[in-house]
Amino acid sequence: ATWSNHSGAVTGDLYTVAFLGTTMGWAAGELGDRMLRTRDGGSSWEVQVVPISGGAVHQVYLEPTRGIAWAAGENGLIMKSSNGGTTWTAQASCTNNDLYSITVDLTTRNGYAVGAGGHVCWSLDAGFSWEYLQHVAGEDLHDVA
Repeated sequence: ATWSNHSGAVTGDLYTVAFLGTTMGWAAGELGDRMLRTRDGGSSWEVQVVPISGGAVHQVYLEPTRGIAWAAGENGLIMKSSNGGTTWTAQASCTNNDLYSITVDLTTRNGYAVGAGGHVCWSLDAGFSWEYLQHVAGEDLHDVA
């Protein structure tokens, strides 16, 4: 694979790039109410409006077999897409702290979102709703698998 620079219609730092297969992918970060989507493996990117007002998306997680995706970000942001990332819906969060990582296992129906101040959100229904699970005092949690 090779990397090349792309300039486009958005400015801001990117924090995450996630692909579903070899062609569909998303890039997000400090882009306000925007994410970038590619349908051709990253050769071109289009702007996609998402239901947030400012802030940043820190991670996009794509469930590989069913085309369901989640995103986590500033101020407790959790978004979900049930149609392969075509549209996104904001979900109720368990915290106002920044969330840095999110994952959902559709087999066990468990999901976790972690972030600033050690906050952990937990889903028992395959990412439909989120509850506060615990707080790891004094530590930011940057990734969950």
